[in-house]
Amino acid sequence: LTDGNKSRTSVATFVLPGLSDWRELQLTLFPVFLGVYLVTLAWNLGLIILIRTGDHLRTPMYFFLSFLSSIDICYSSSLSPRMLSDFFRGEKTISLLVCATQYFVLAWMGMSEGCLSAAMAYDRYVAIGRPLQYSAIVAPRLCQKMVAGVSGTGFLSSLAQTVPCFHLYYCRLNTIQYFFCDIPQIIILSCSHPYISQLIVFLSAIFIGLALSLVQAGIVTPGRKADLRILKRPFVGCKHSQVESSANLAPLLPAVVAQLPVRDVSLAVSLALNTALKGQFL
Repeated sequence: LTDGNKSRTSVATFVLPGLSDWRELQLTLFPVFLGVYLVTLAWNLGLIILIRTGDHLRTPMYFFLSFLSSIDICYSSSLSPRMLSDFFRGEKTISLLVCATQYFVLAWMGMSEGCLSAAMAYDRYVAIGRPLQYSAIVAPRLCQKMVAGVSGTGFLSSLAQTVPCFHLYYCRLNTIQYFFCDIPQIIILSCSHPYISQLIVFLSAIFIGLALSLVQAGIVTPGRKADLRILKRPFVGCKHSQVESSANLAPLLPAVVAQLPVRDVSLAVSLALNTALKGQFL
């Protein structure tokens, strides 16, 4: 890059040190992460095929679950193959474009999954609170619109974070102290002022978090009133309703997205195992 009479060299690649430099530990972690990734792919692909081919599973709940499985596949595939290949690479470098693409897909899928959890919560709220009107309210067209809104929200939020971050000027240090491209770890390497990028990331998190909180508040408050009405019923009916409600709410548990900062190898392994396998066991 040229600035007047001064010539400046821009960083074109980043270095990802990975989880560890110990060869023995890398050989131990590789089969663990490979197994988790393969189980995640097999389970989610099997779930999608089962839902698509089963006529009795063509309900809104299973429609959302199939979309959730698609998100999990994209999320895992944007991170795991690169991380697995780095275990056997001498130079663990990644280009600026590939790094930006990786974070864009991760953020897109992560935020879409968070928004999808709100849509699934609304579906279960209507199924439990208004069972007679459920088919009319949660129609297939509404489900398609909700999925489109979930994808669009995640896409725009991820795009708003990725573009400003990777338009910053990087000139000196290019080592990302992480095992994948994460904006907080990349921004600190910038030679230009990252205020705008940091502000956009902060506002995106506030917007998504506030929107999900409002949806949750709108669902939980009427849901508590429905619970009180259920508790006033006779014992047998109450017991049956509670068991049915617990079964309906069970699919919501895997929809929680864990995006905590990983600081050491043990936490990284626990995070990967928990995120990939929690939904399968439930």
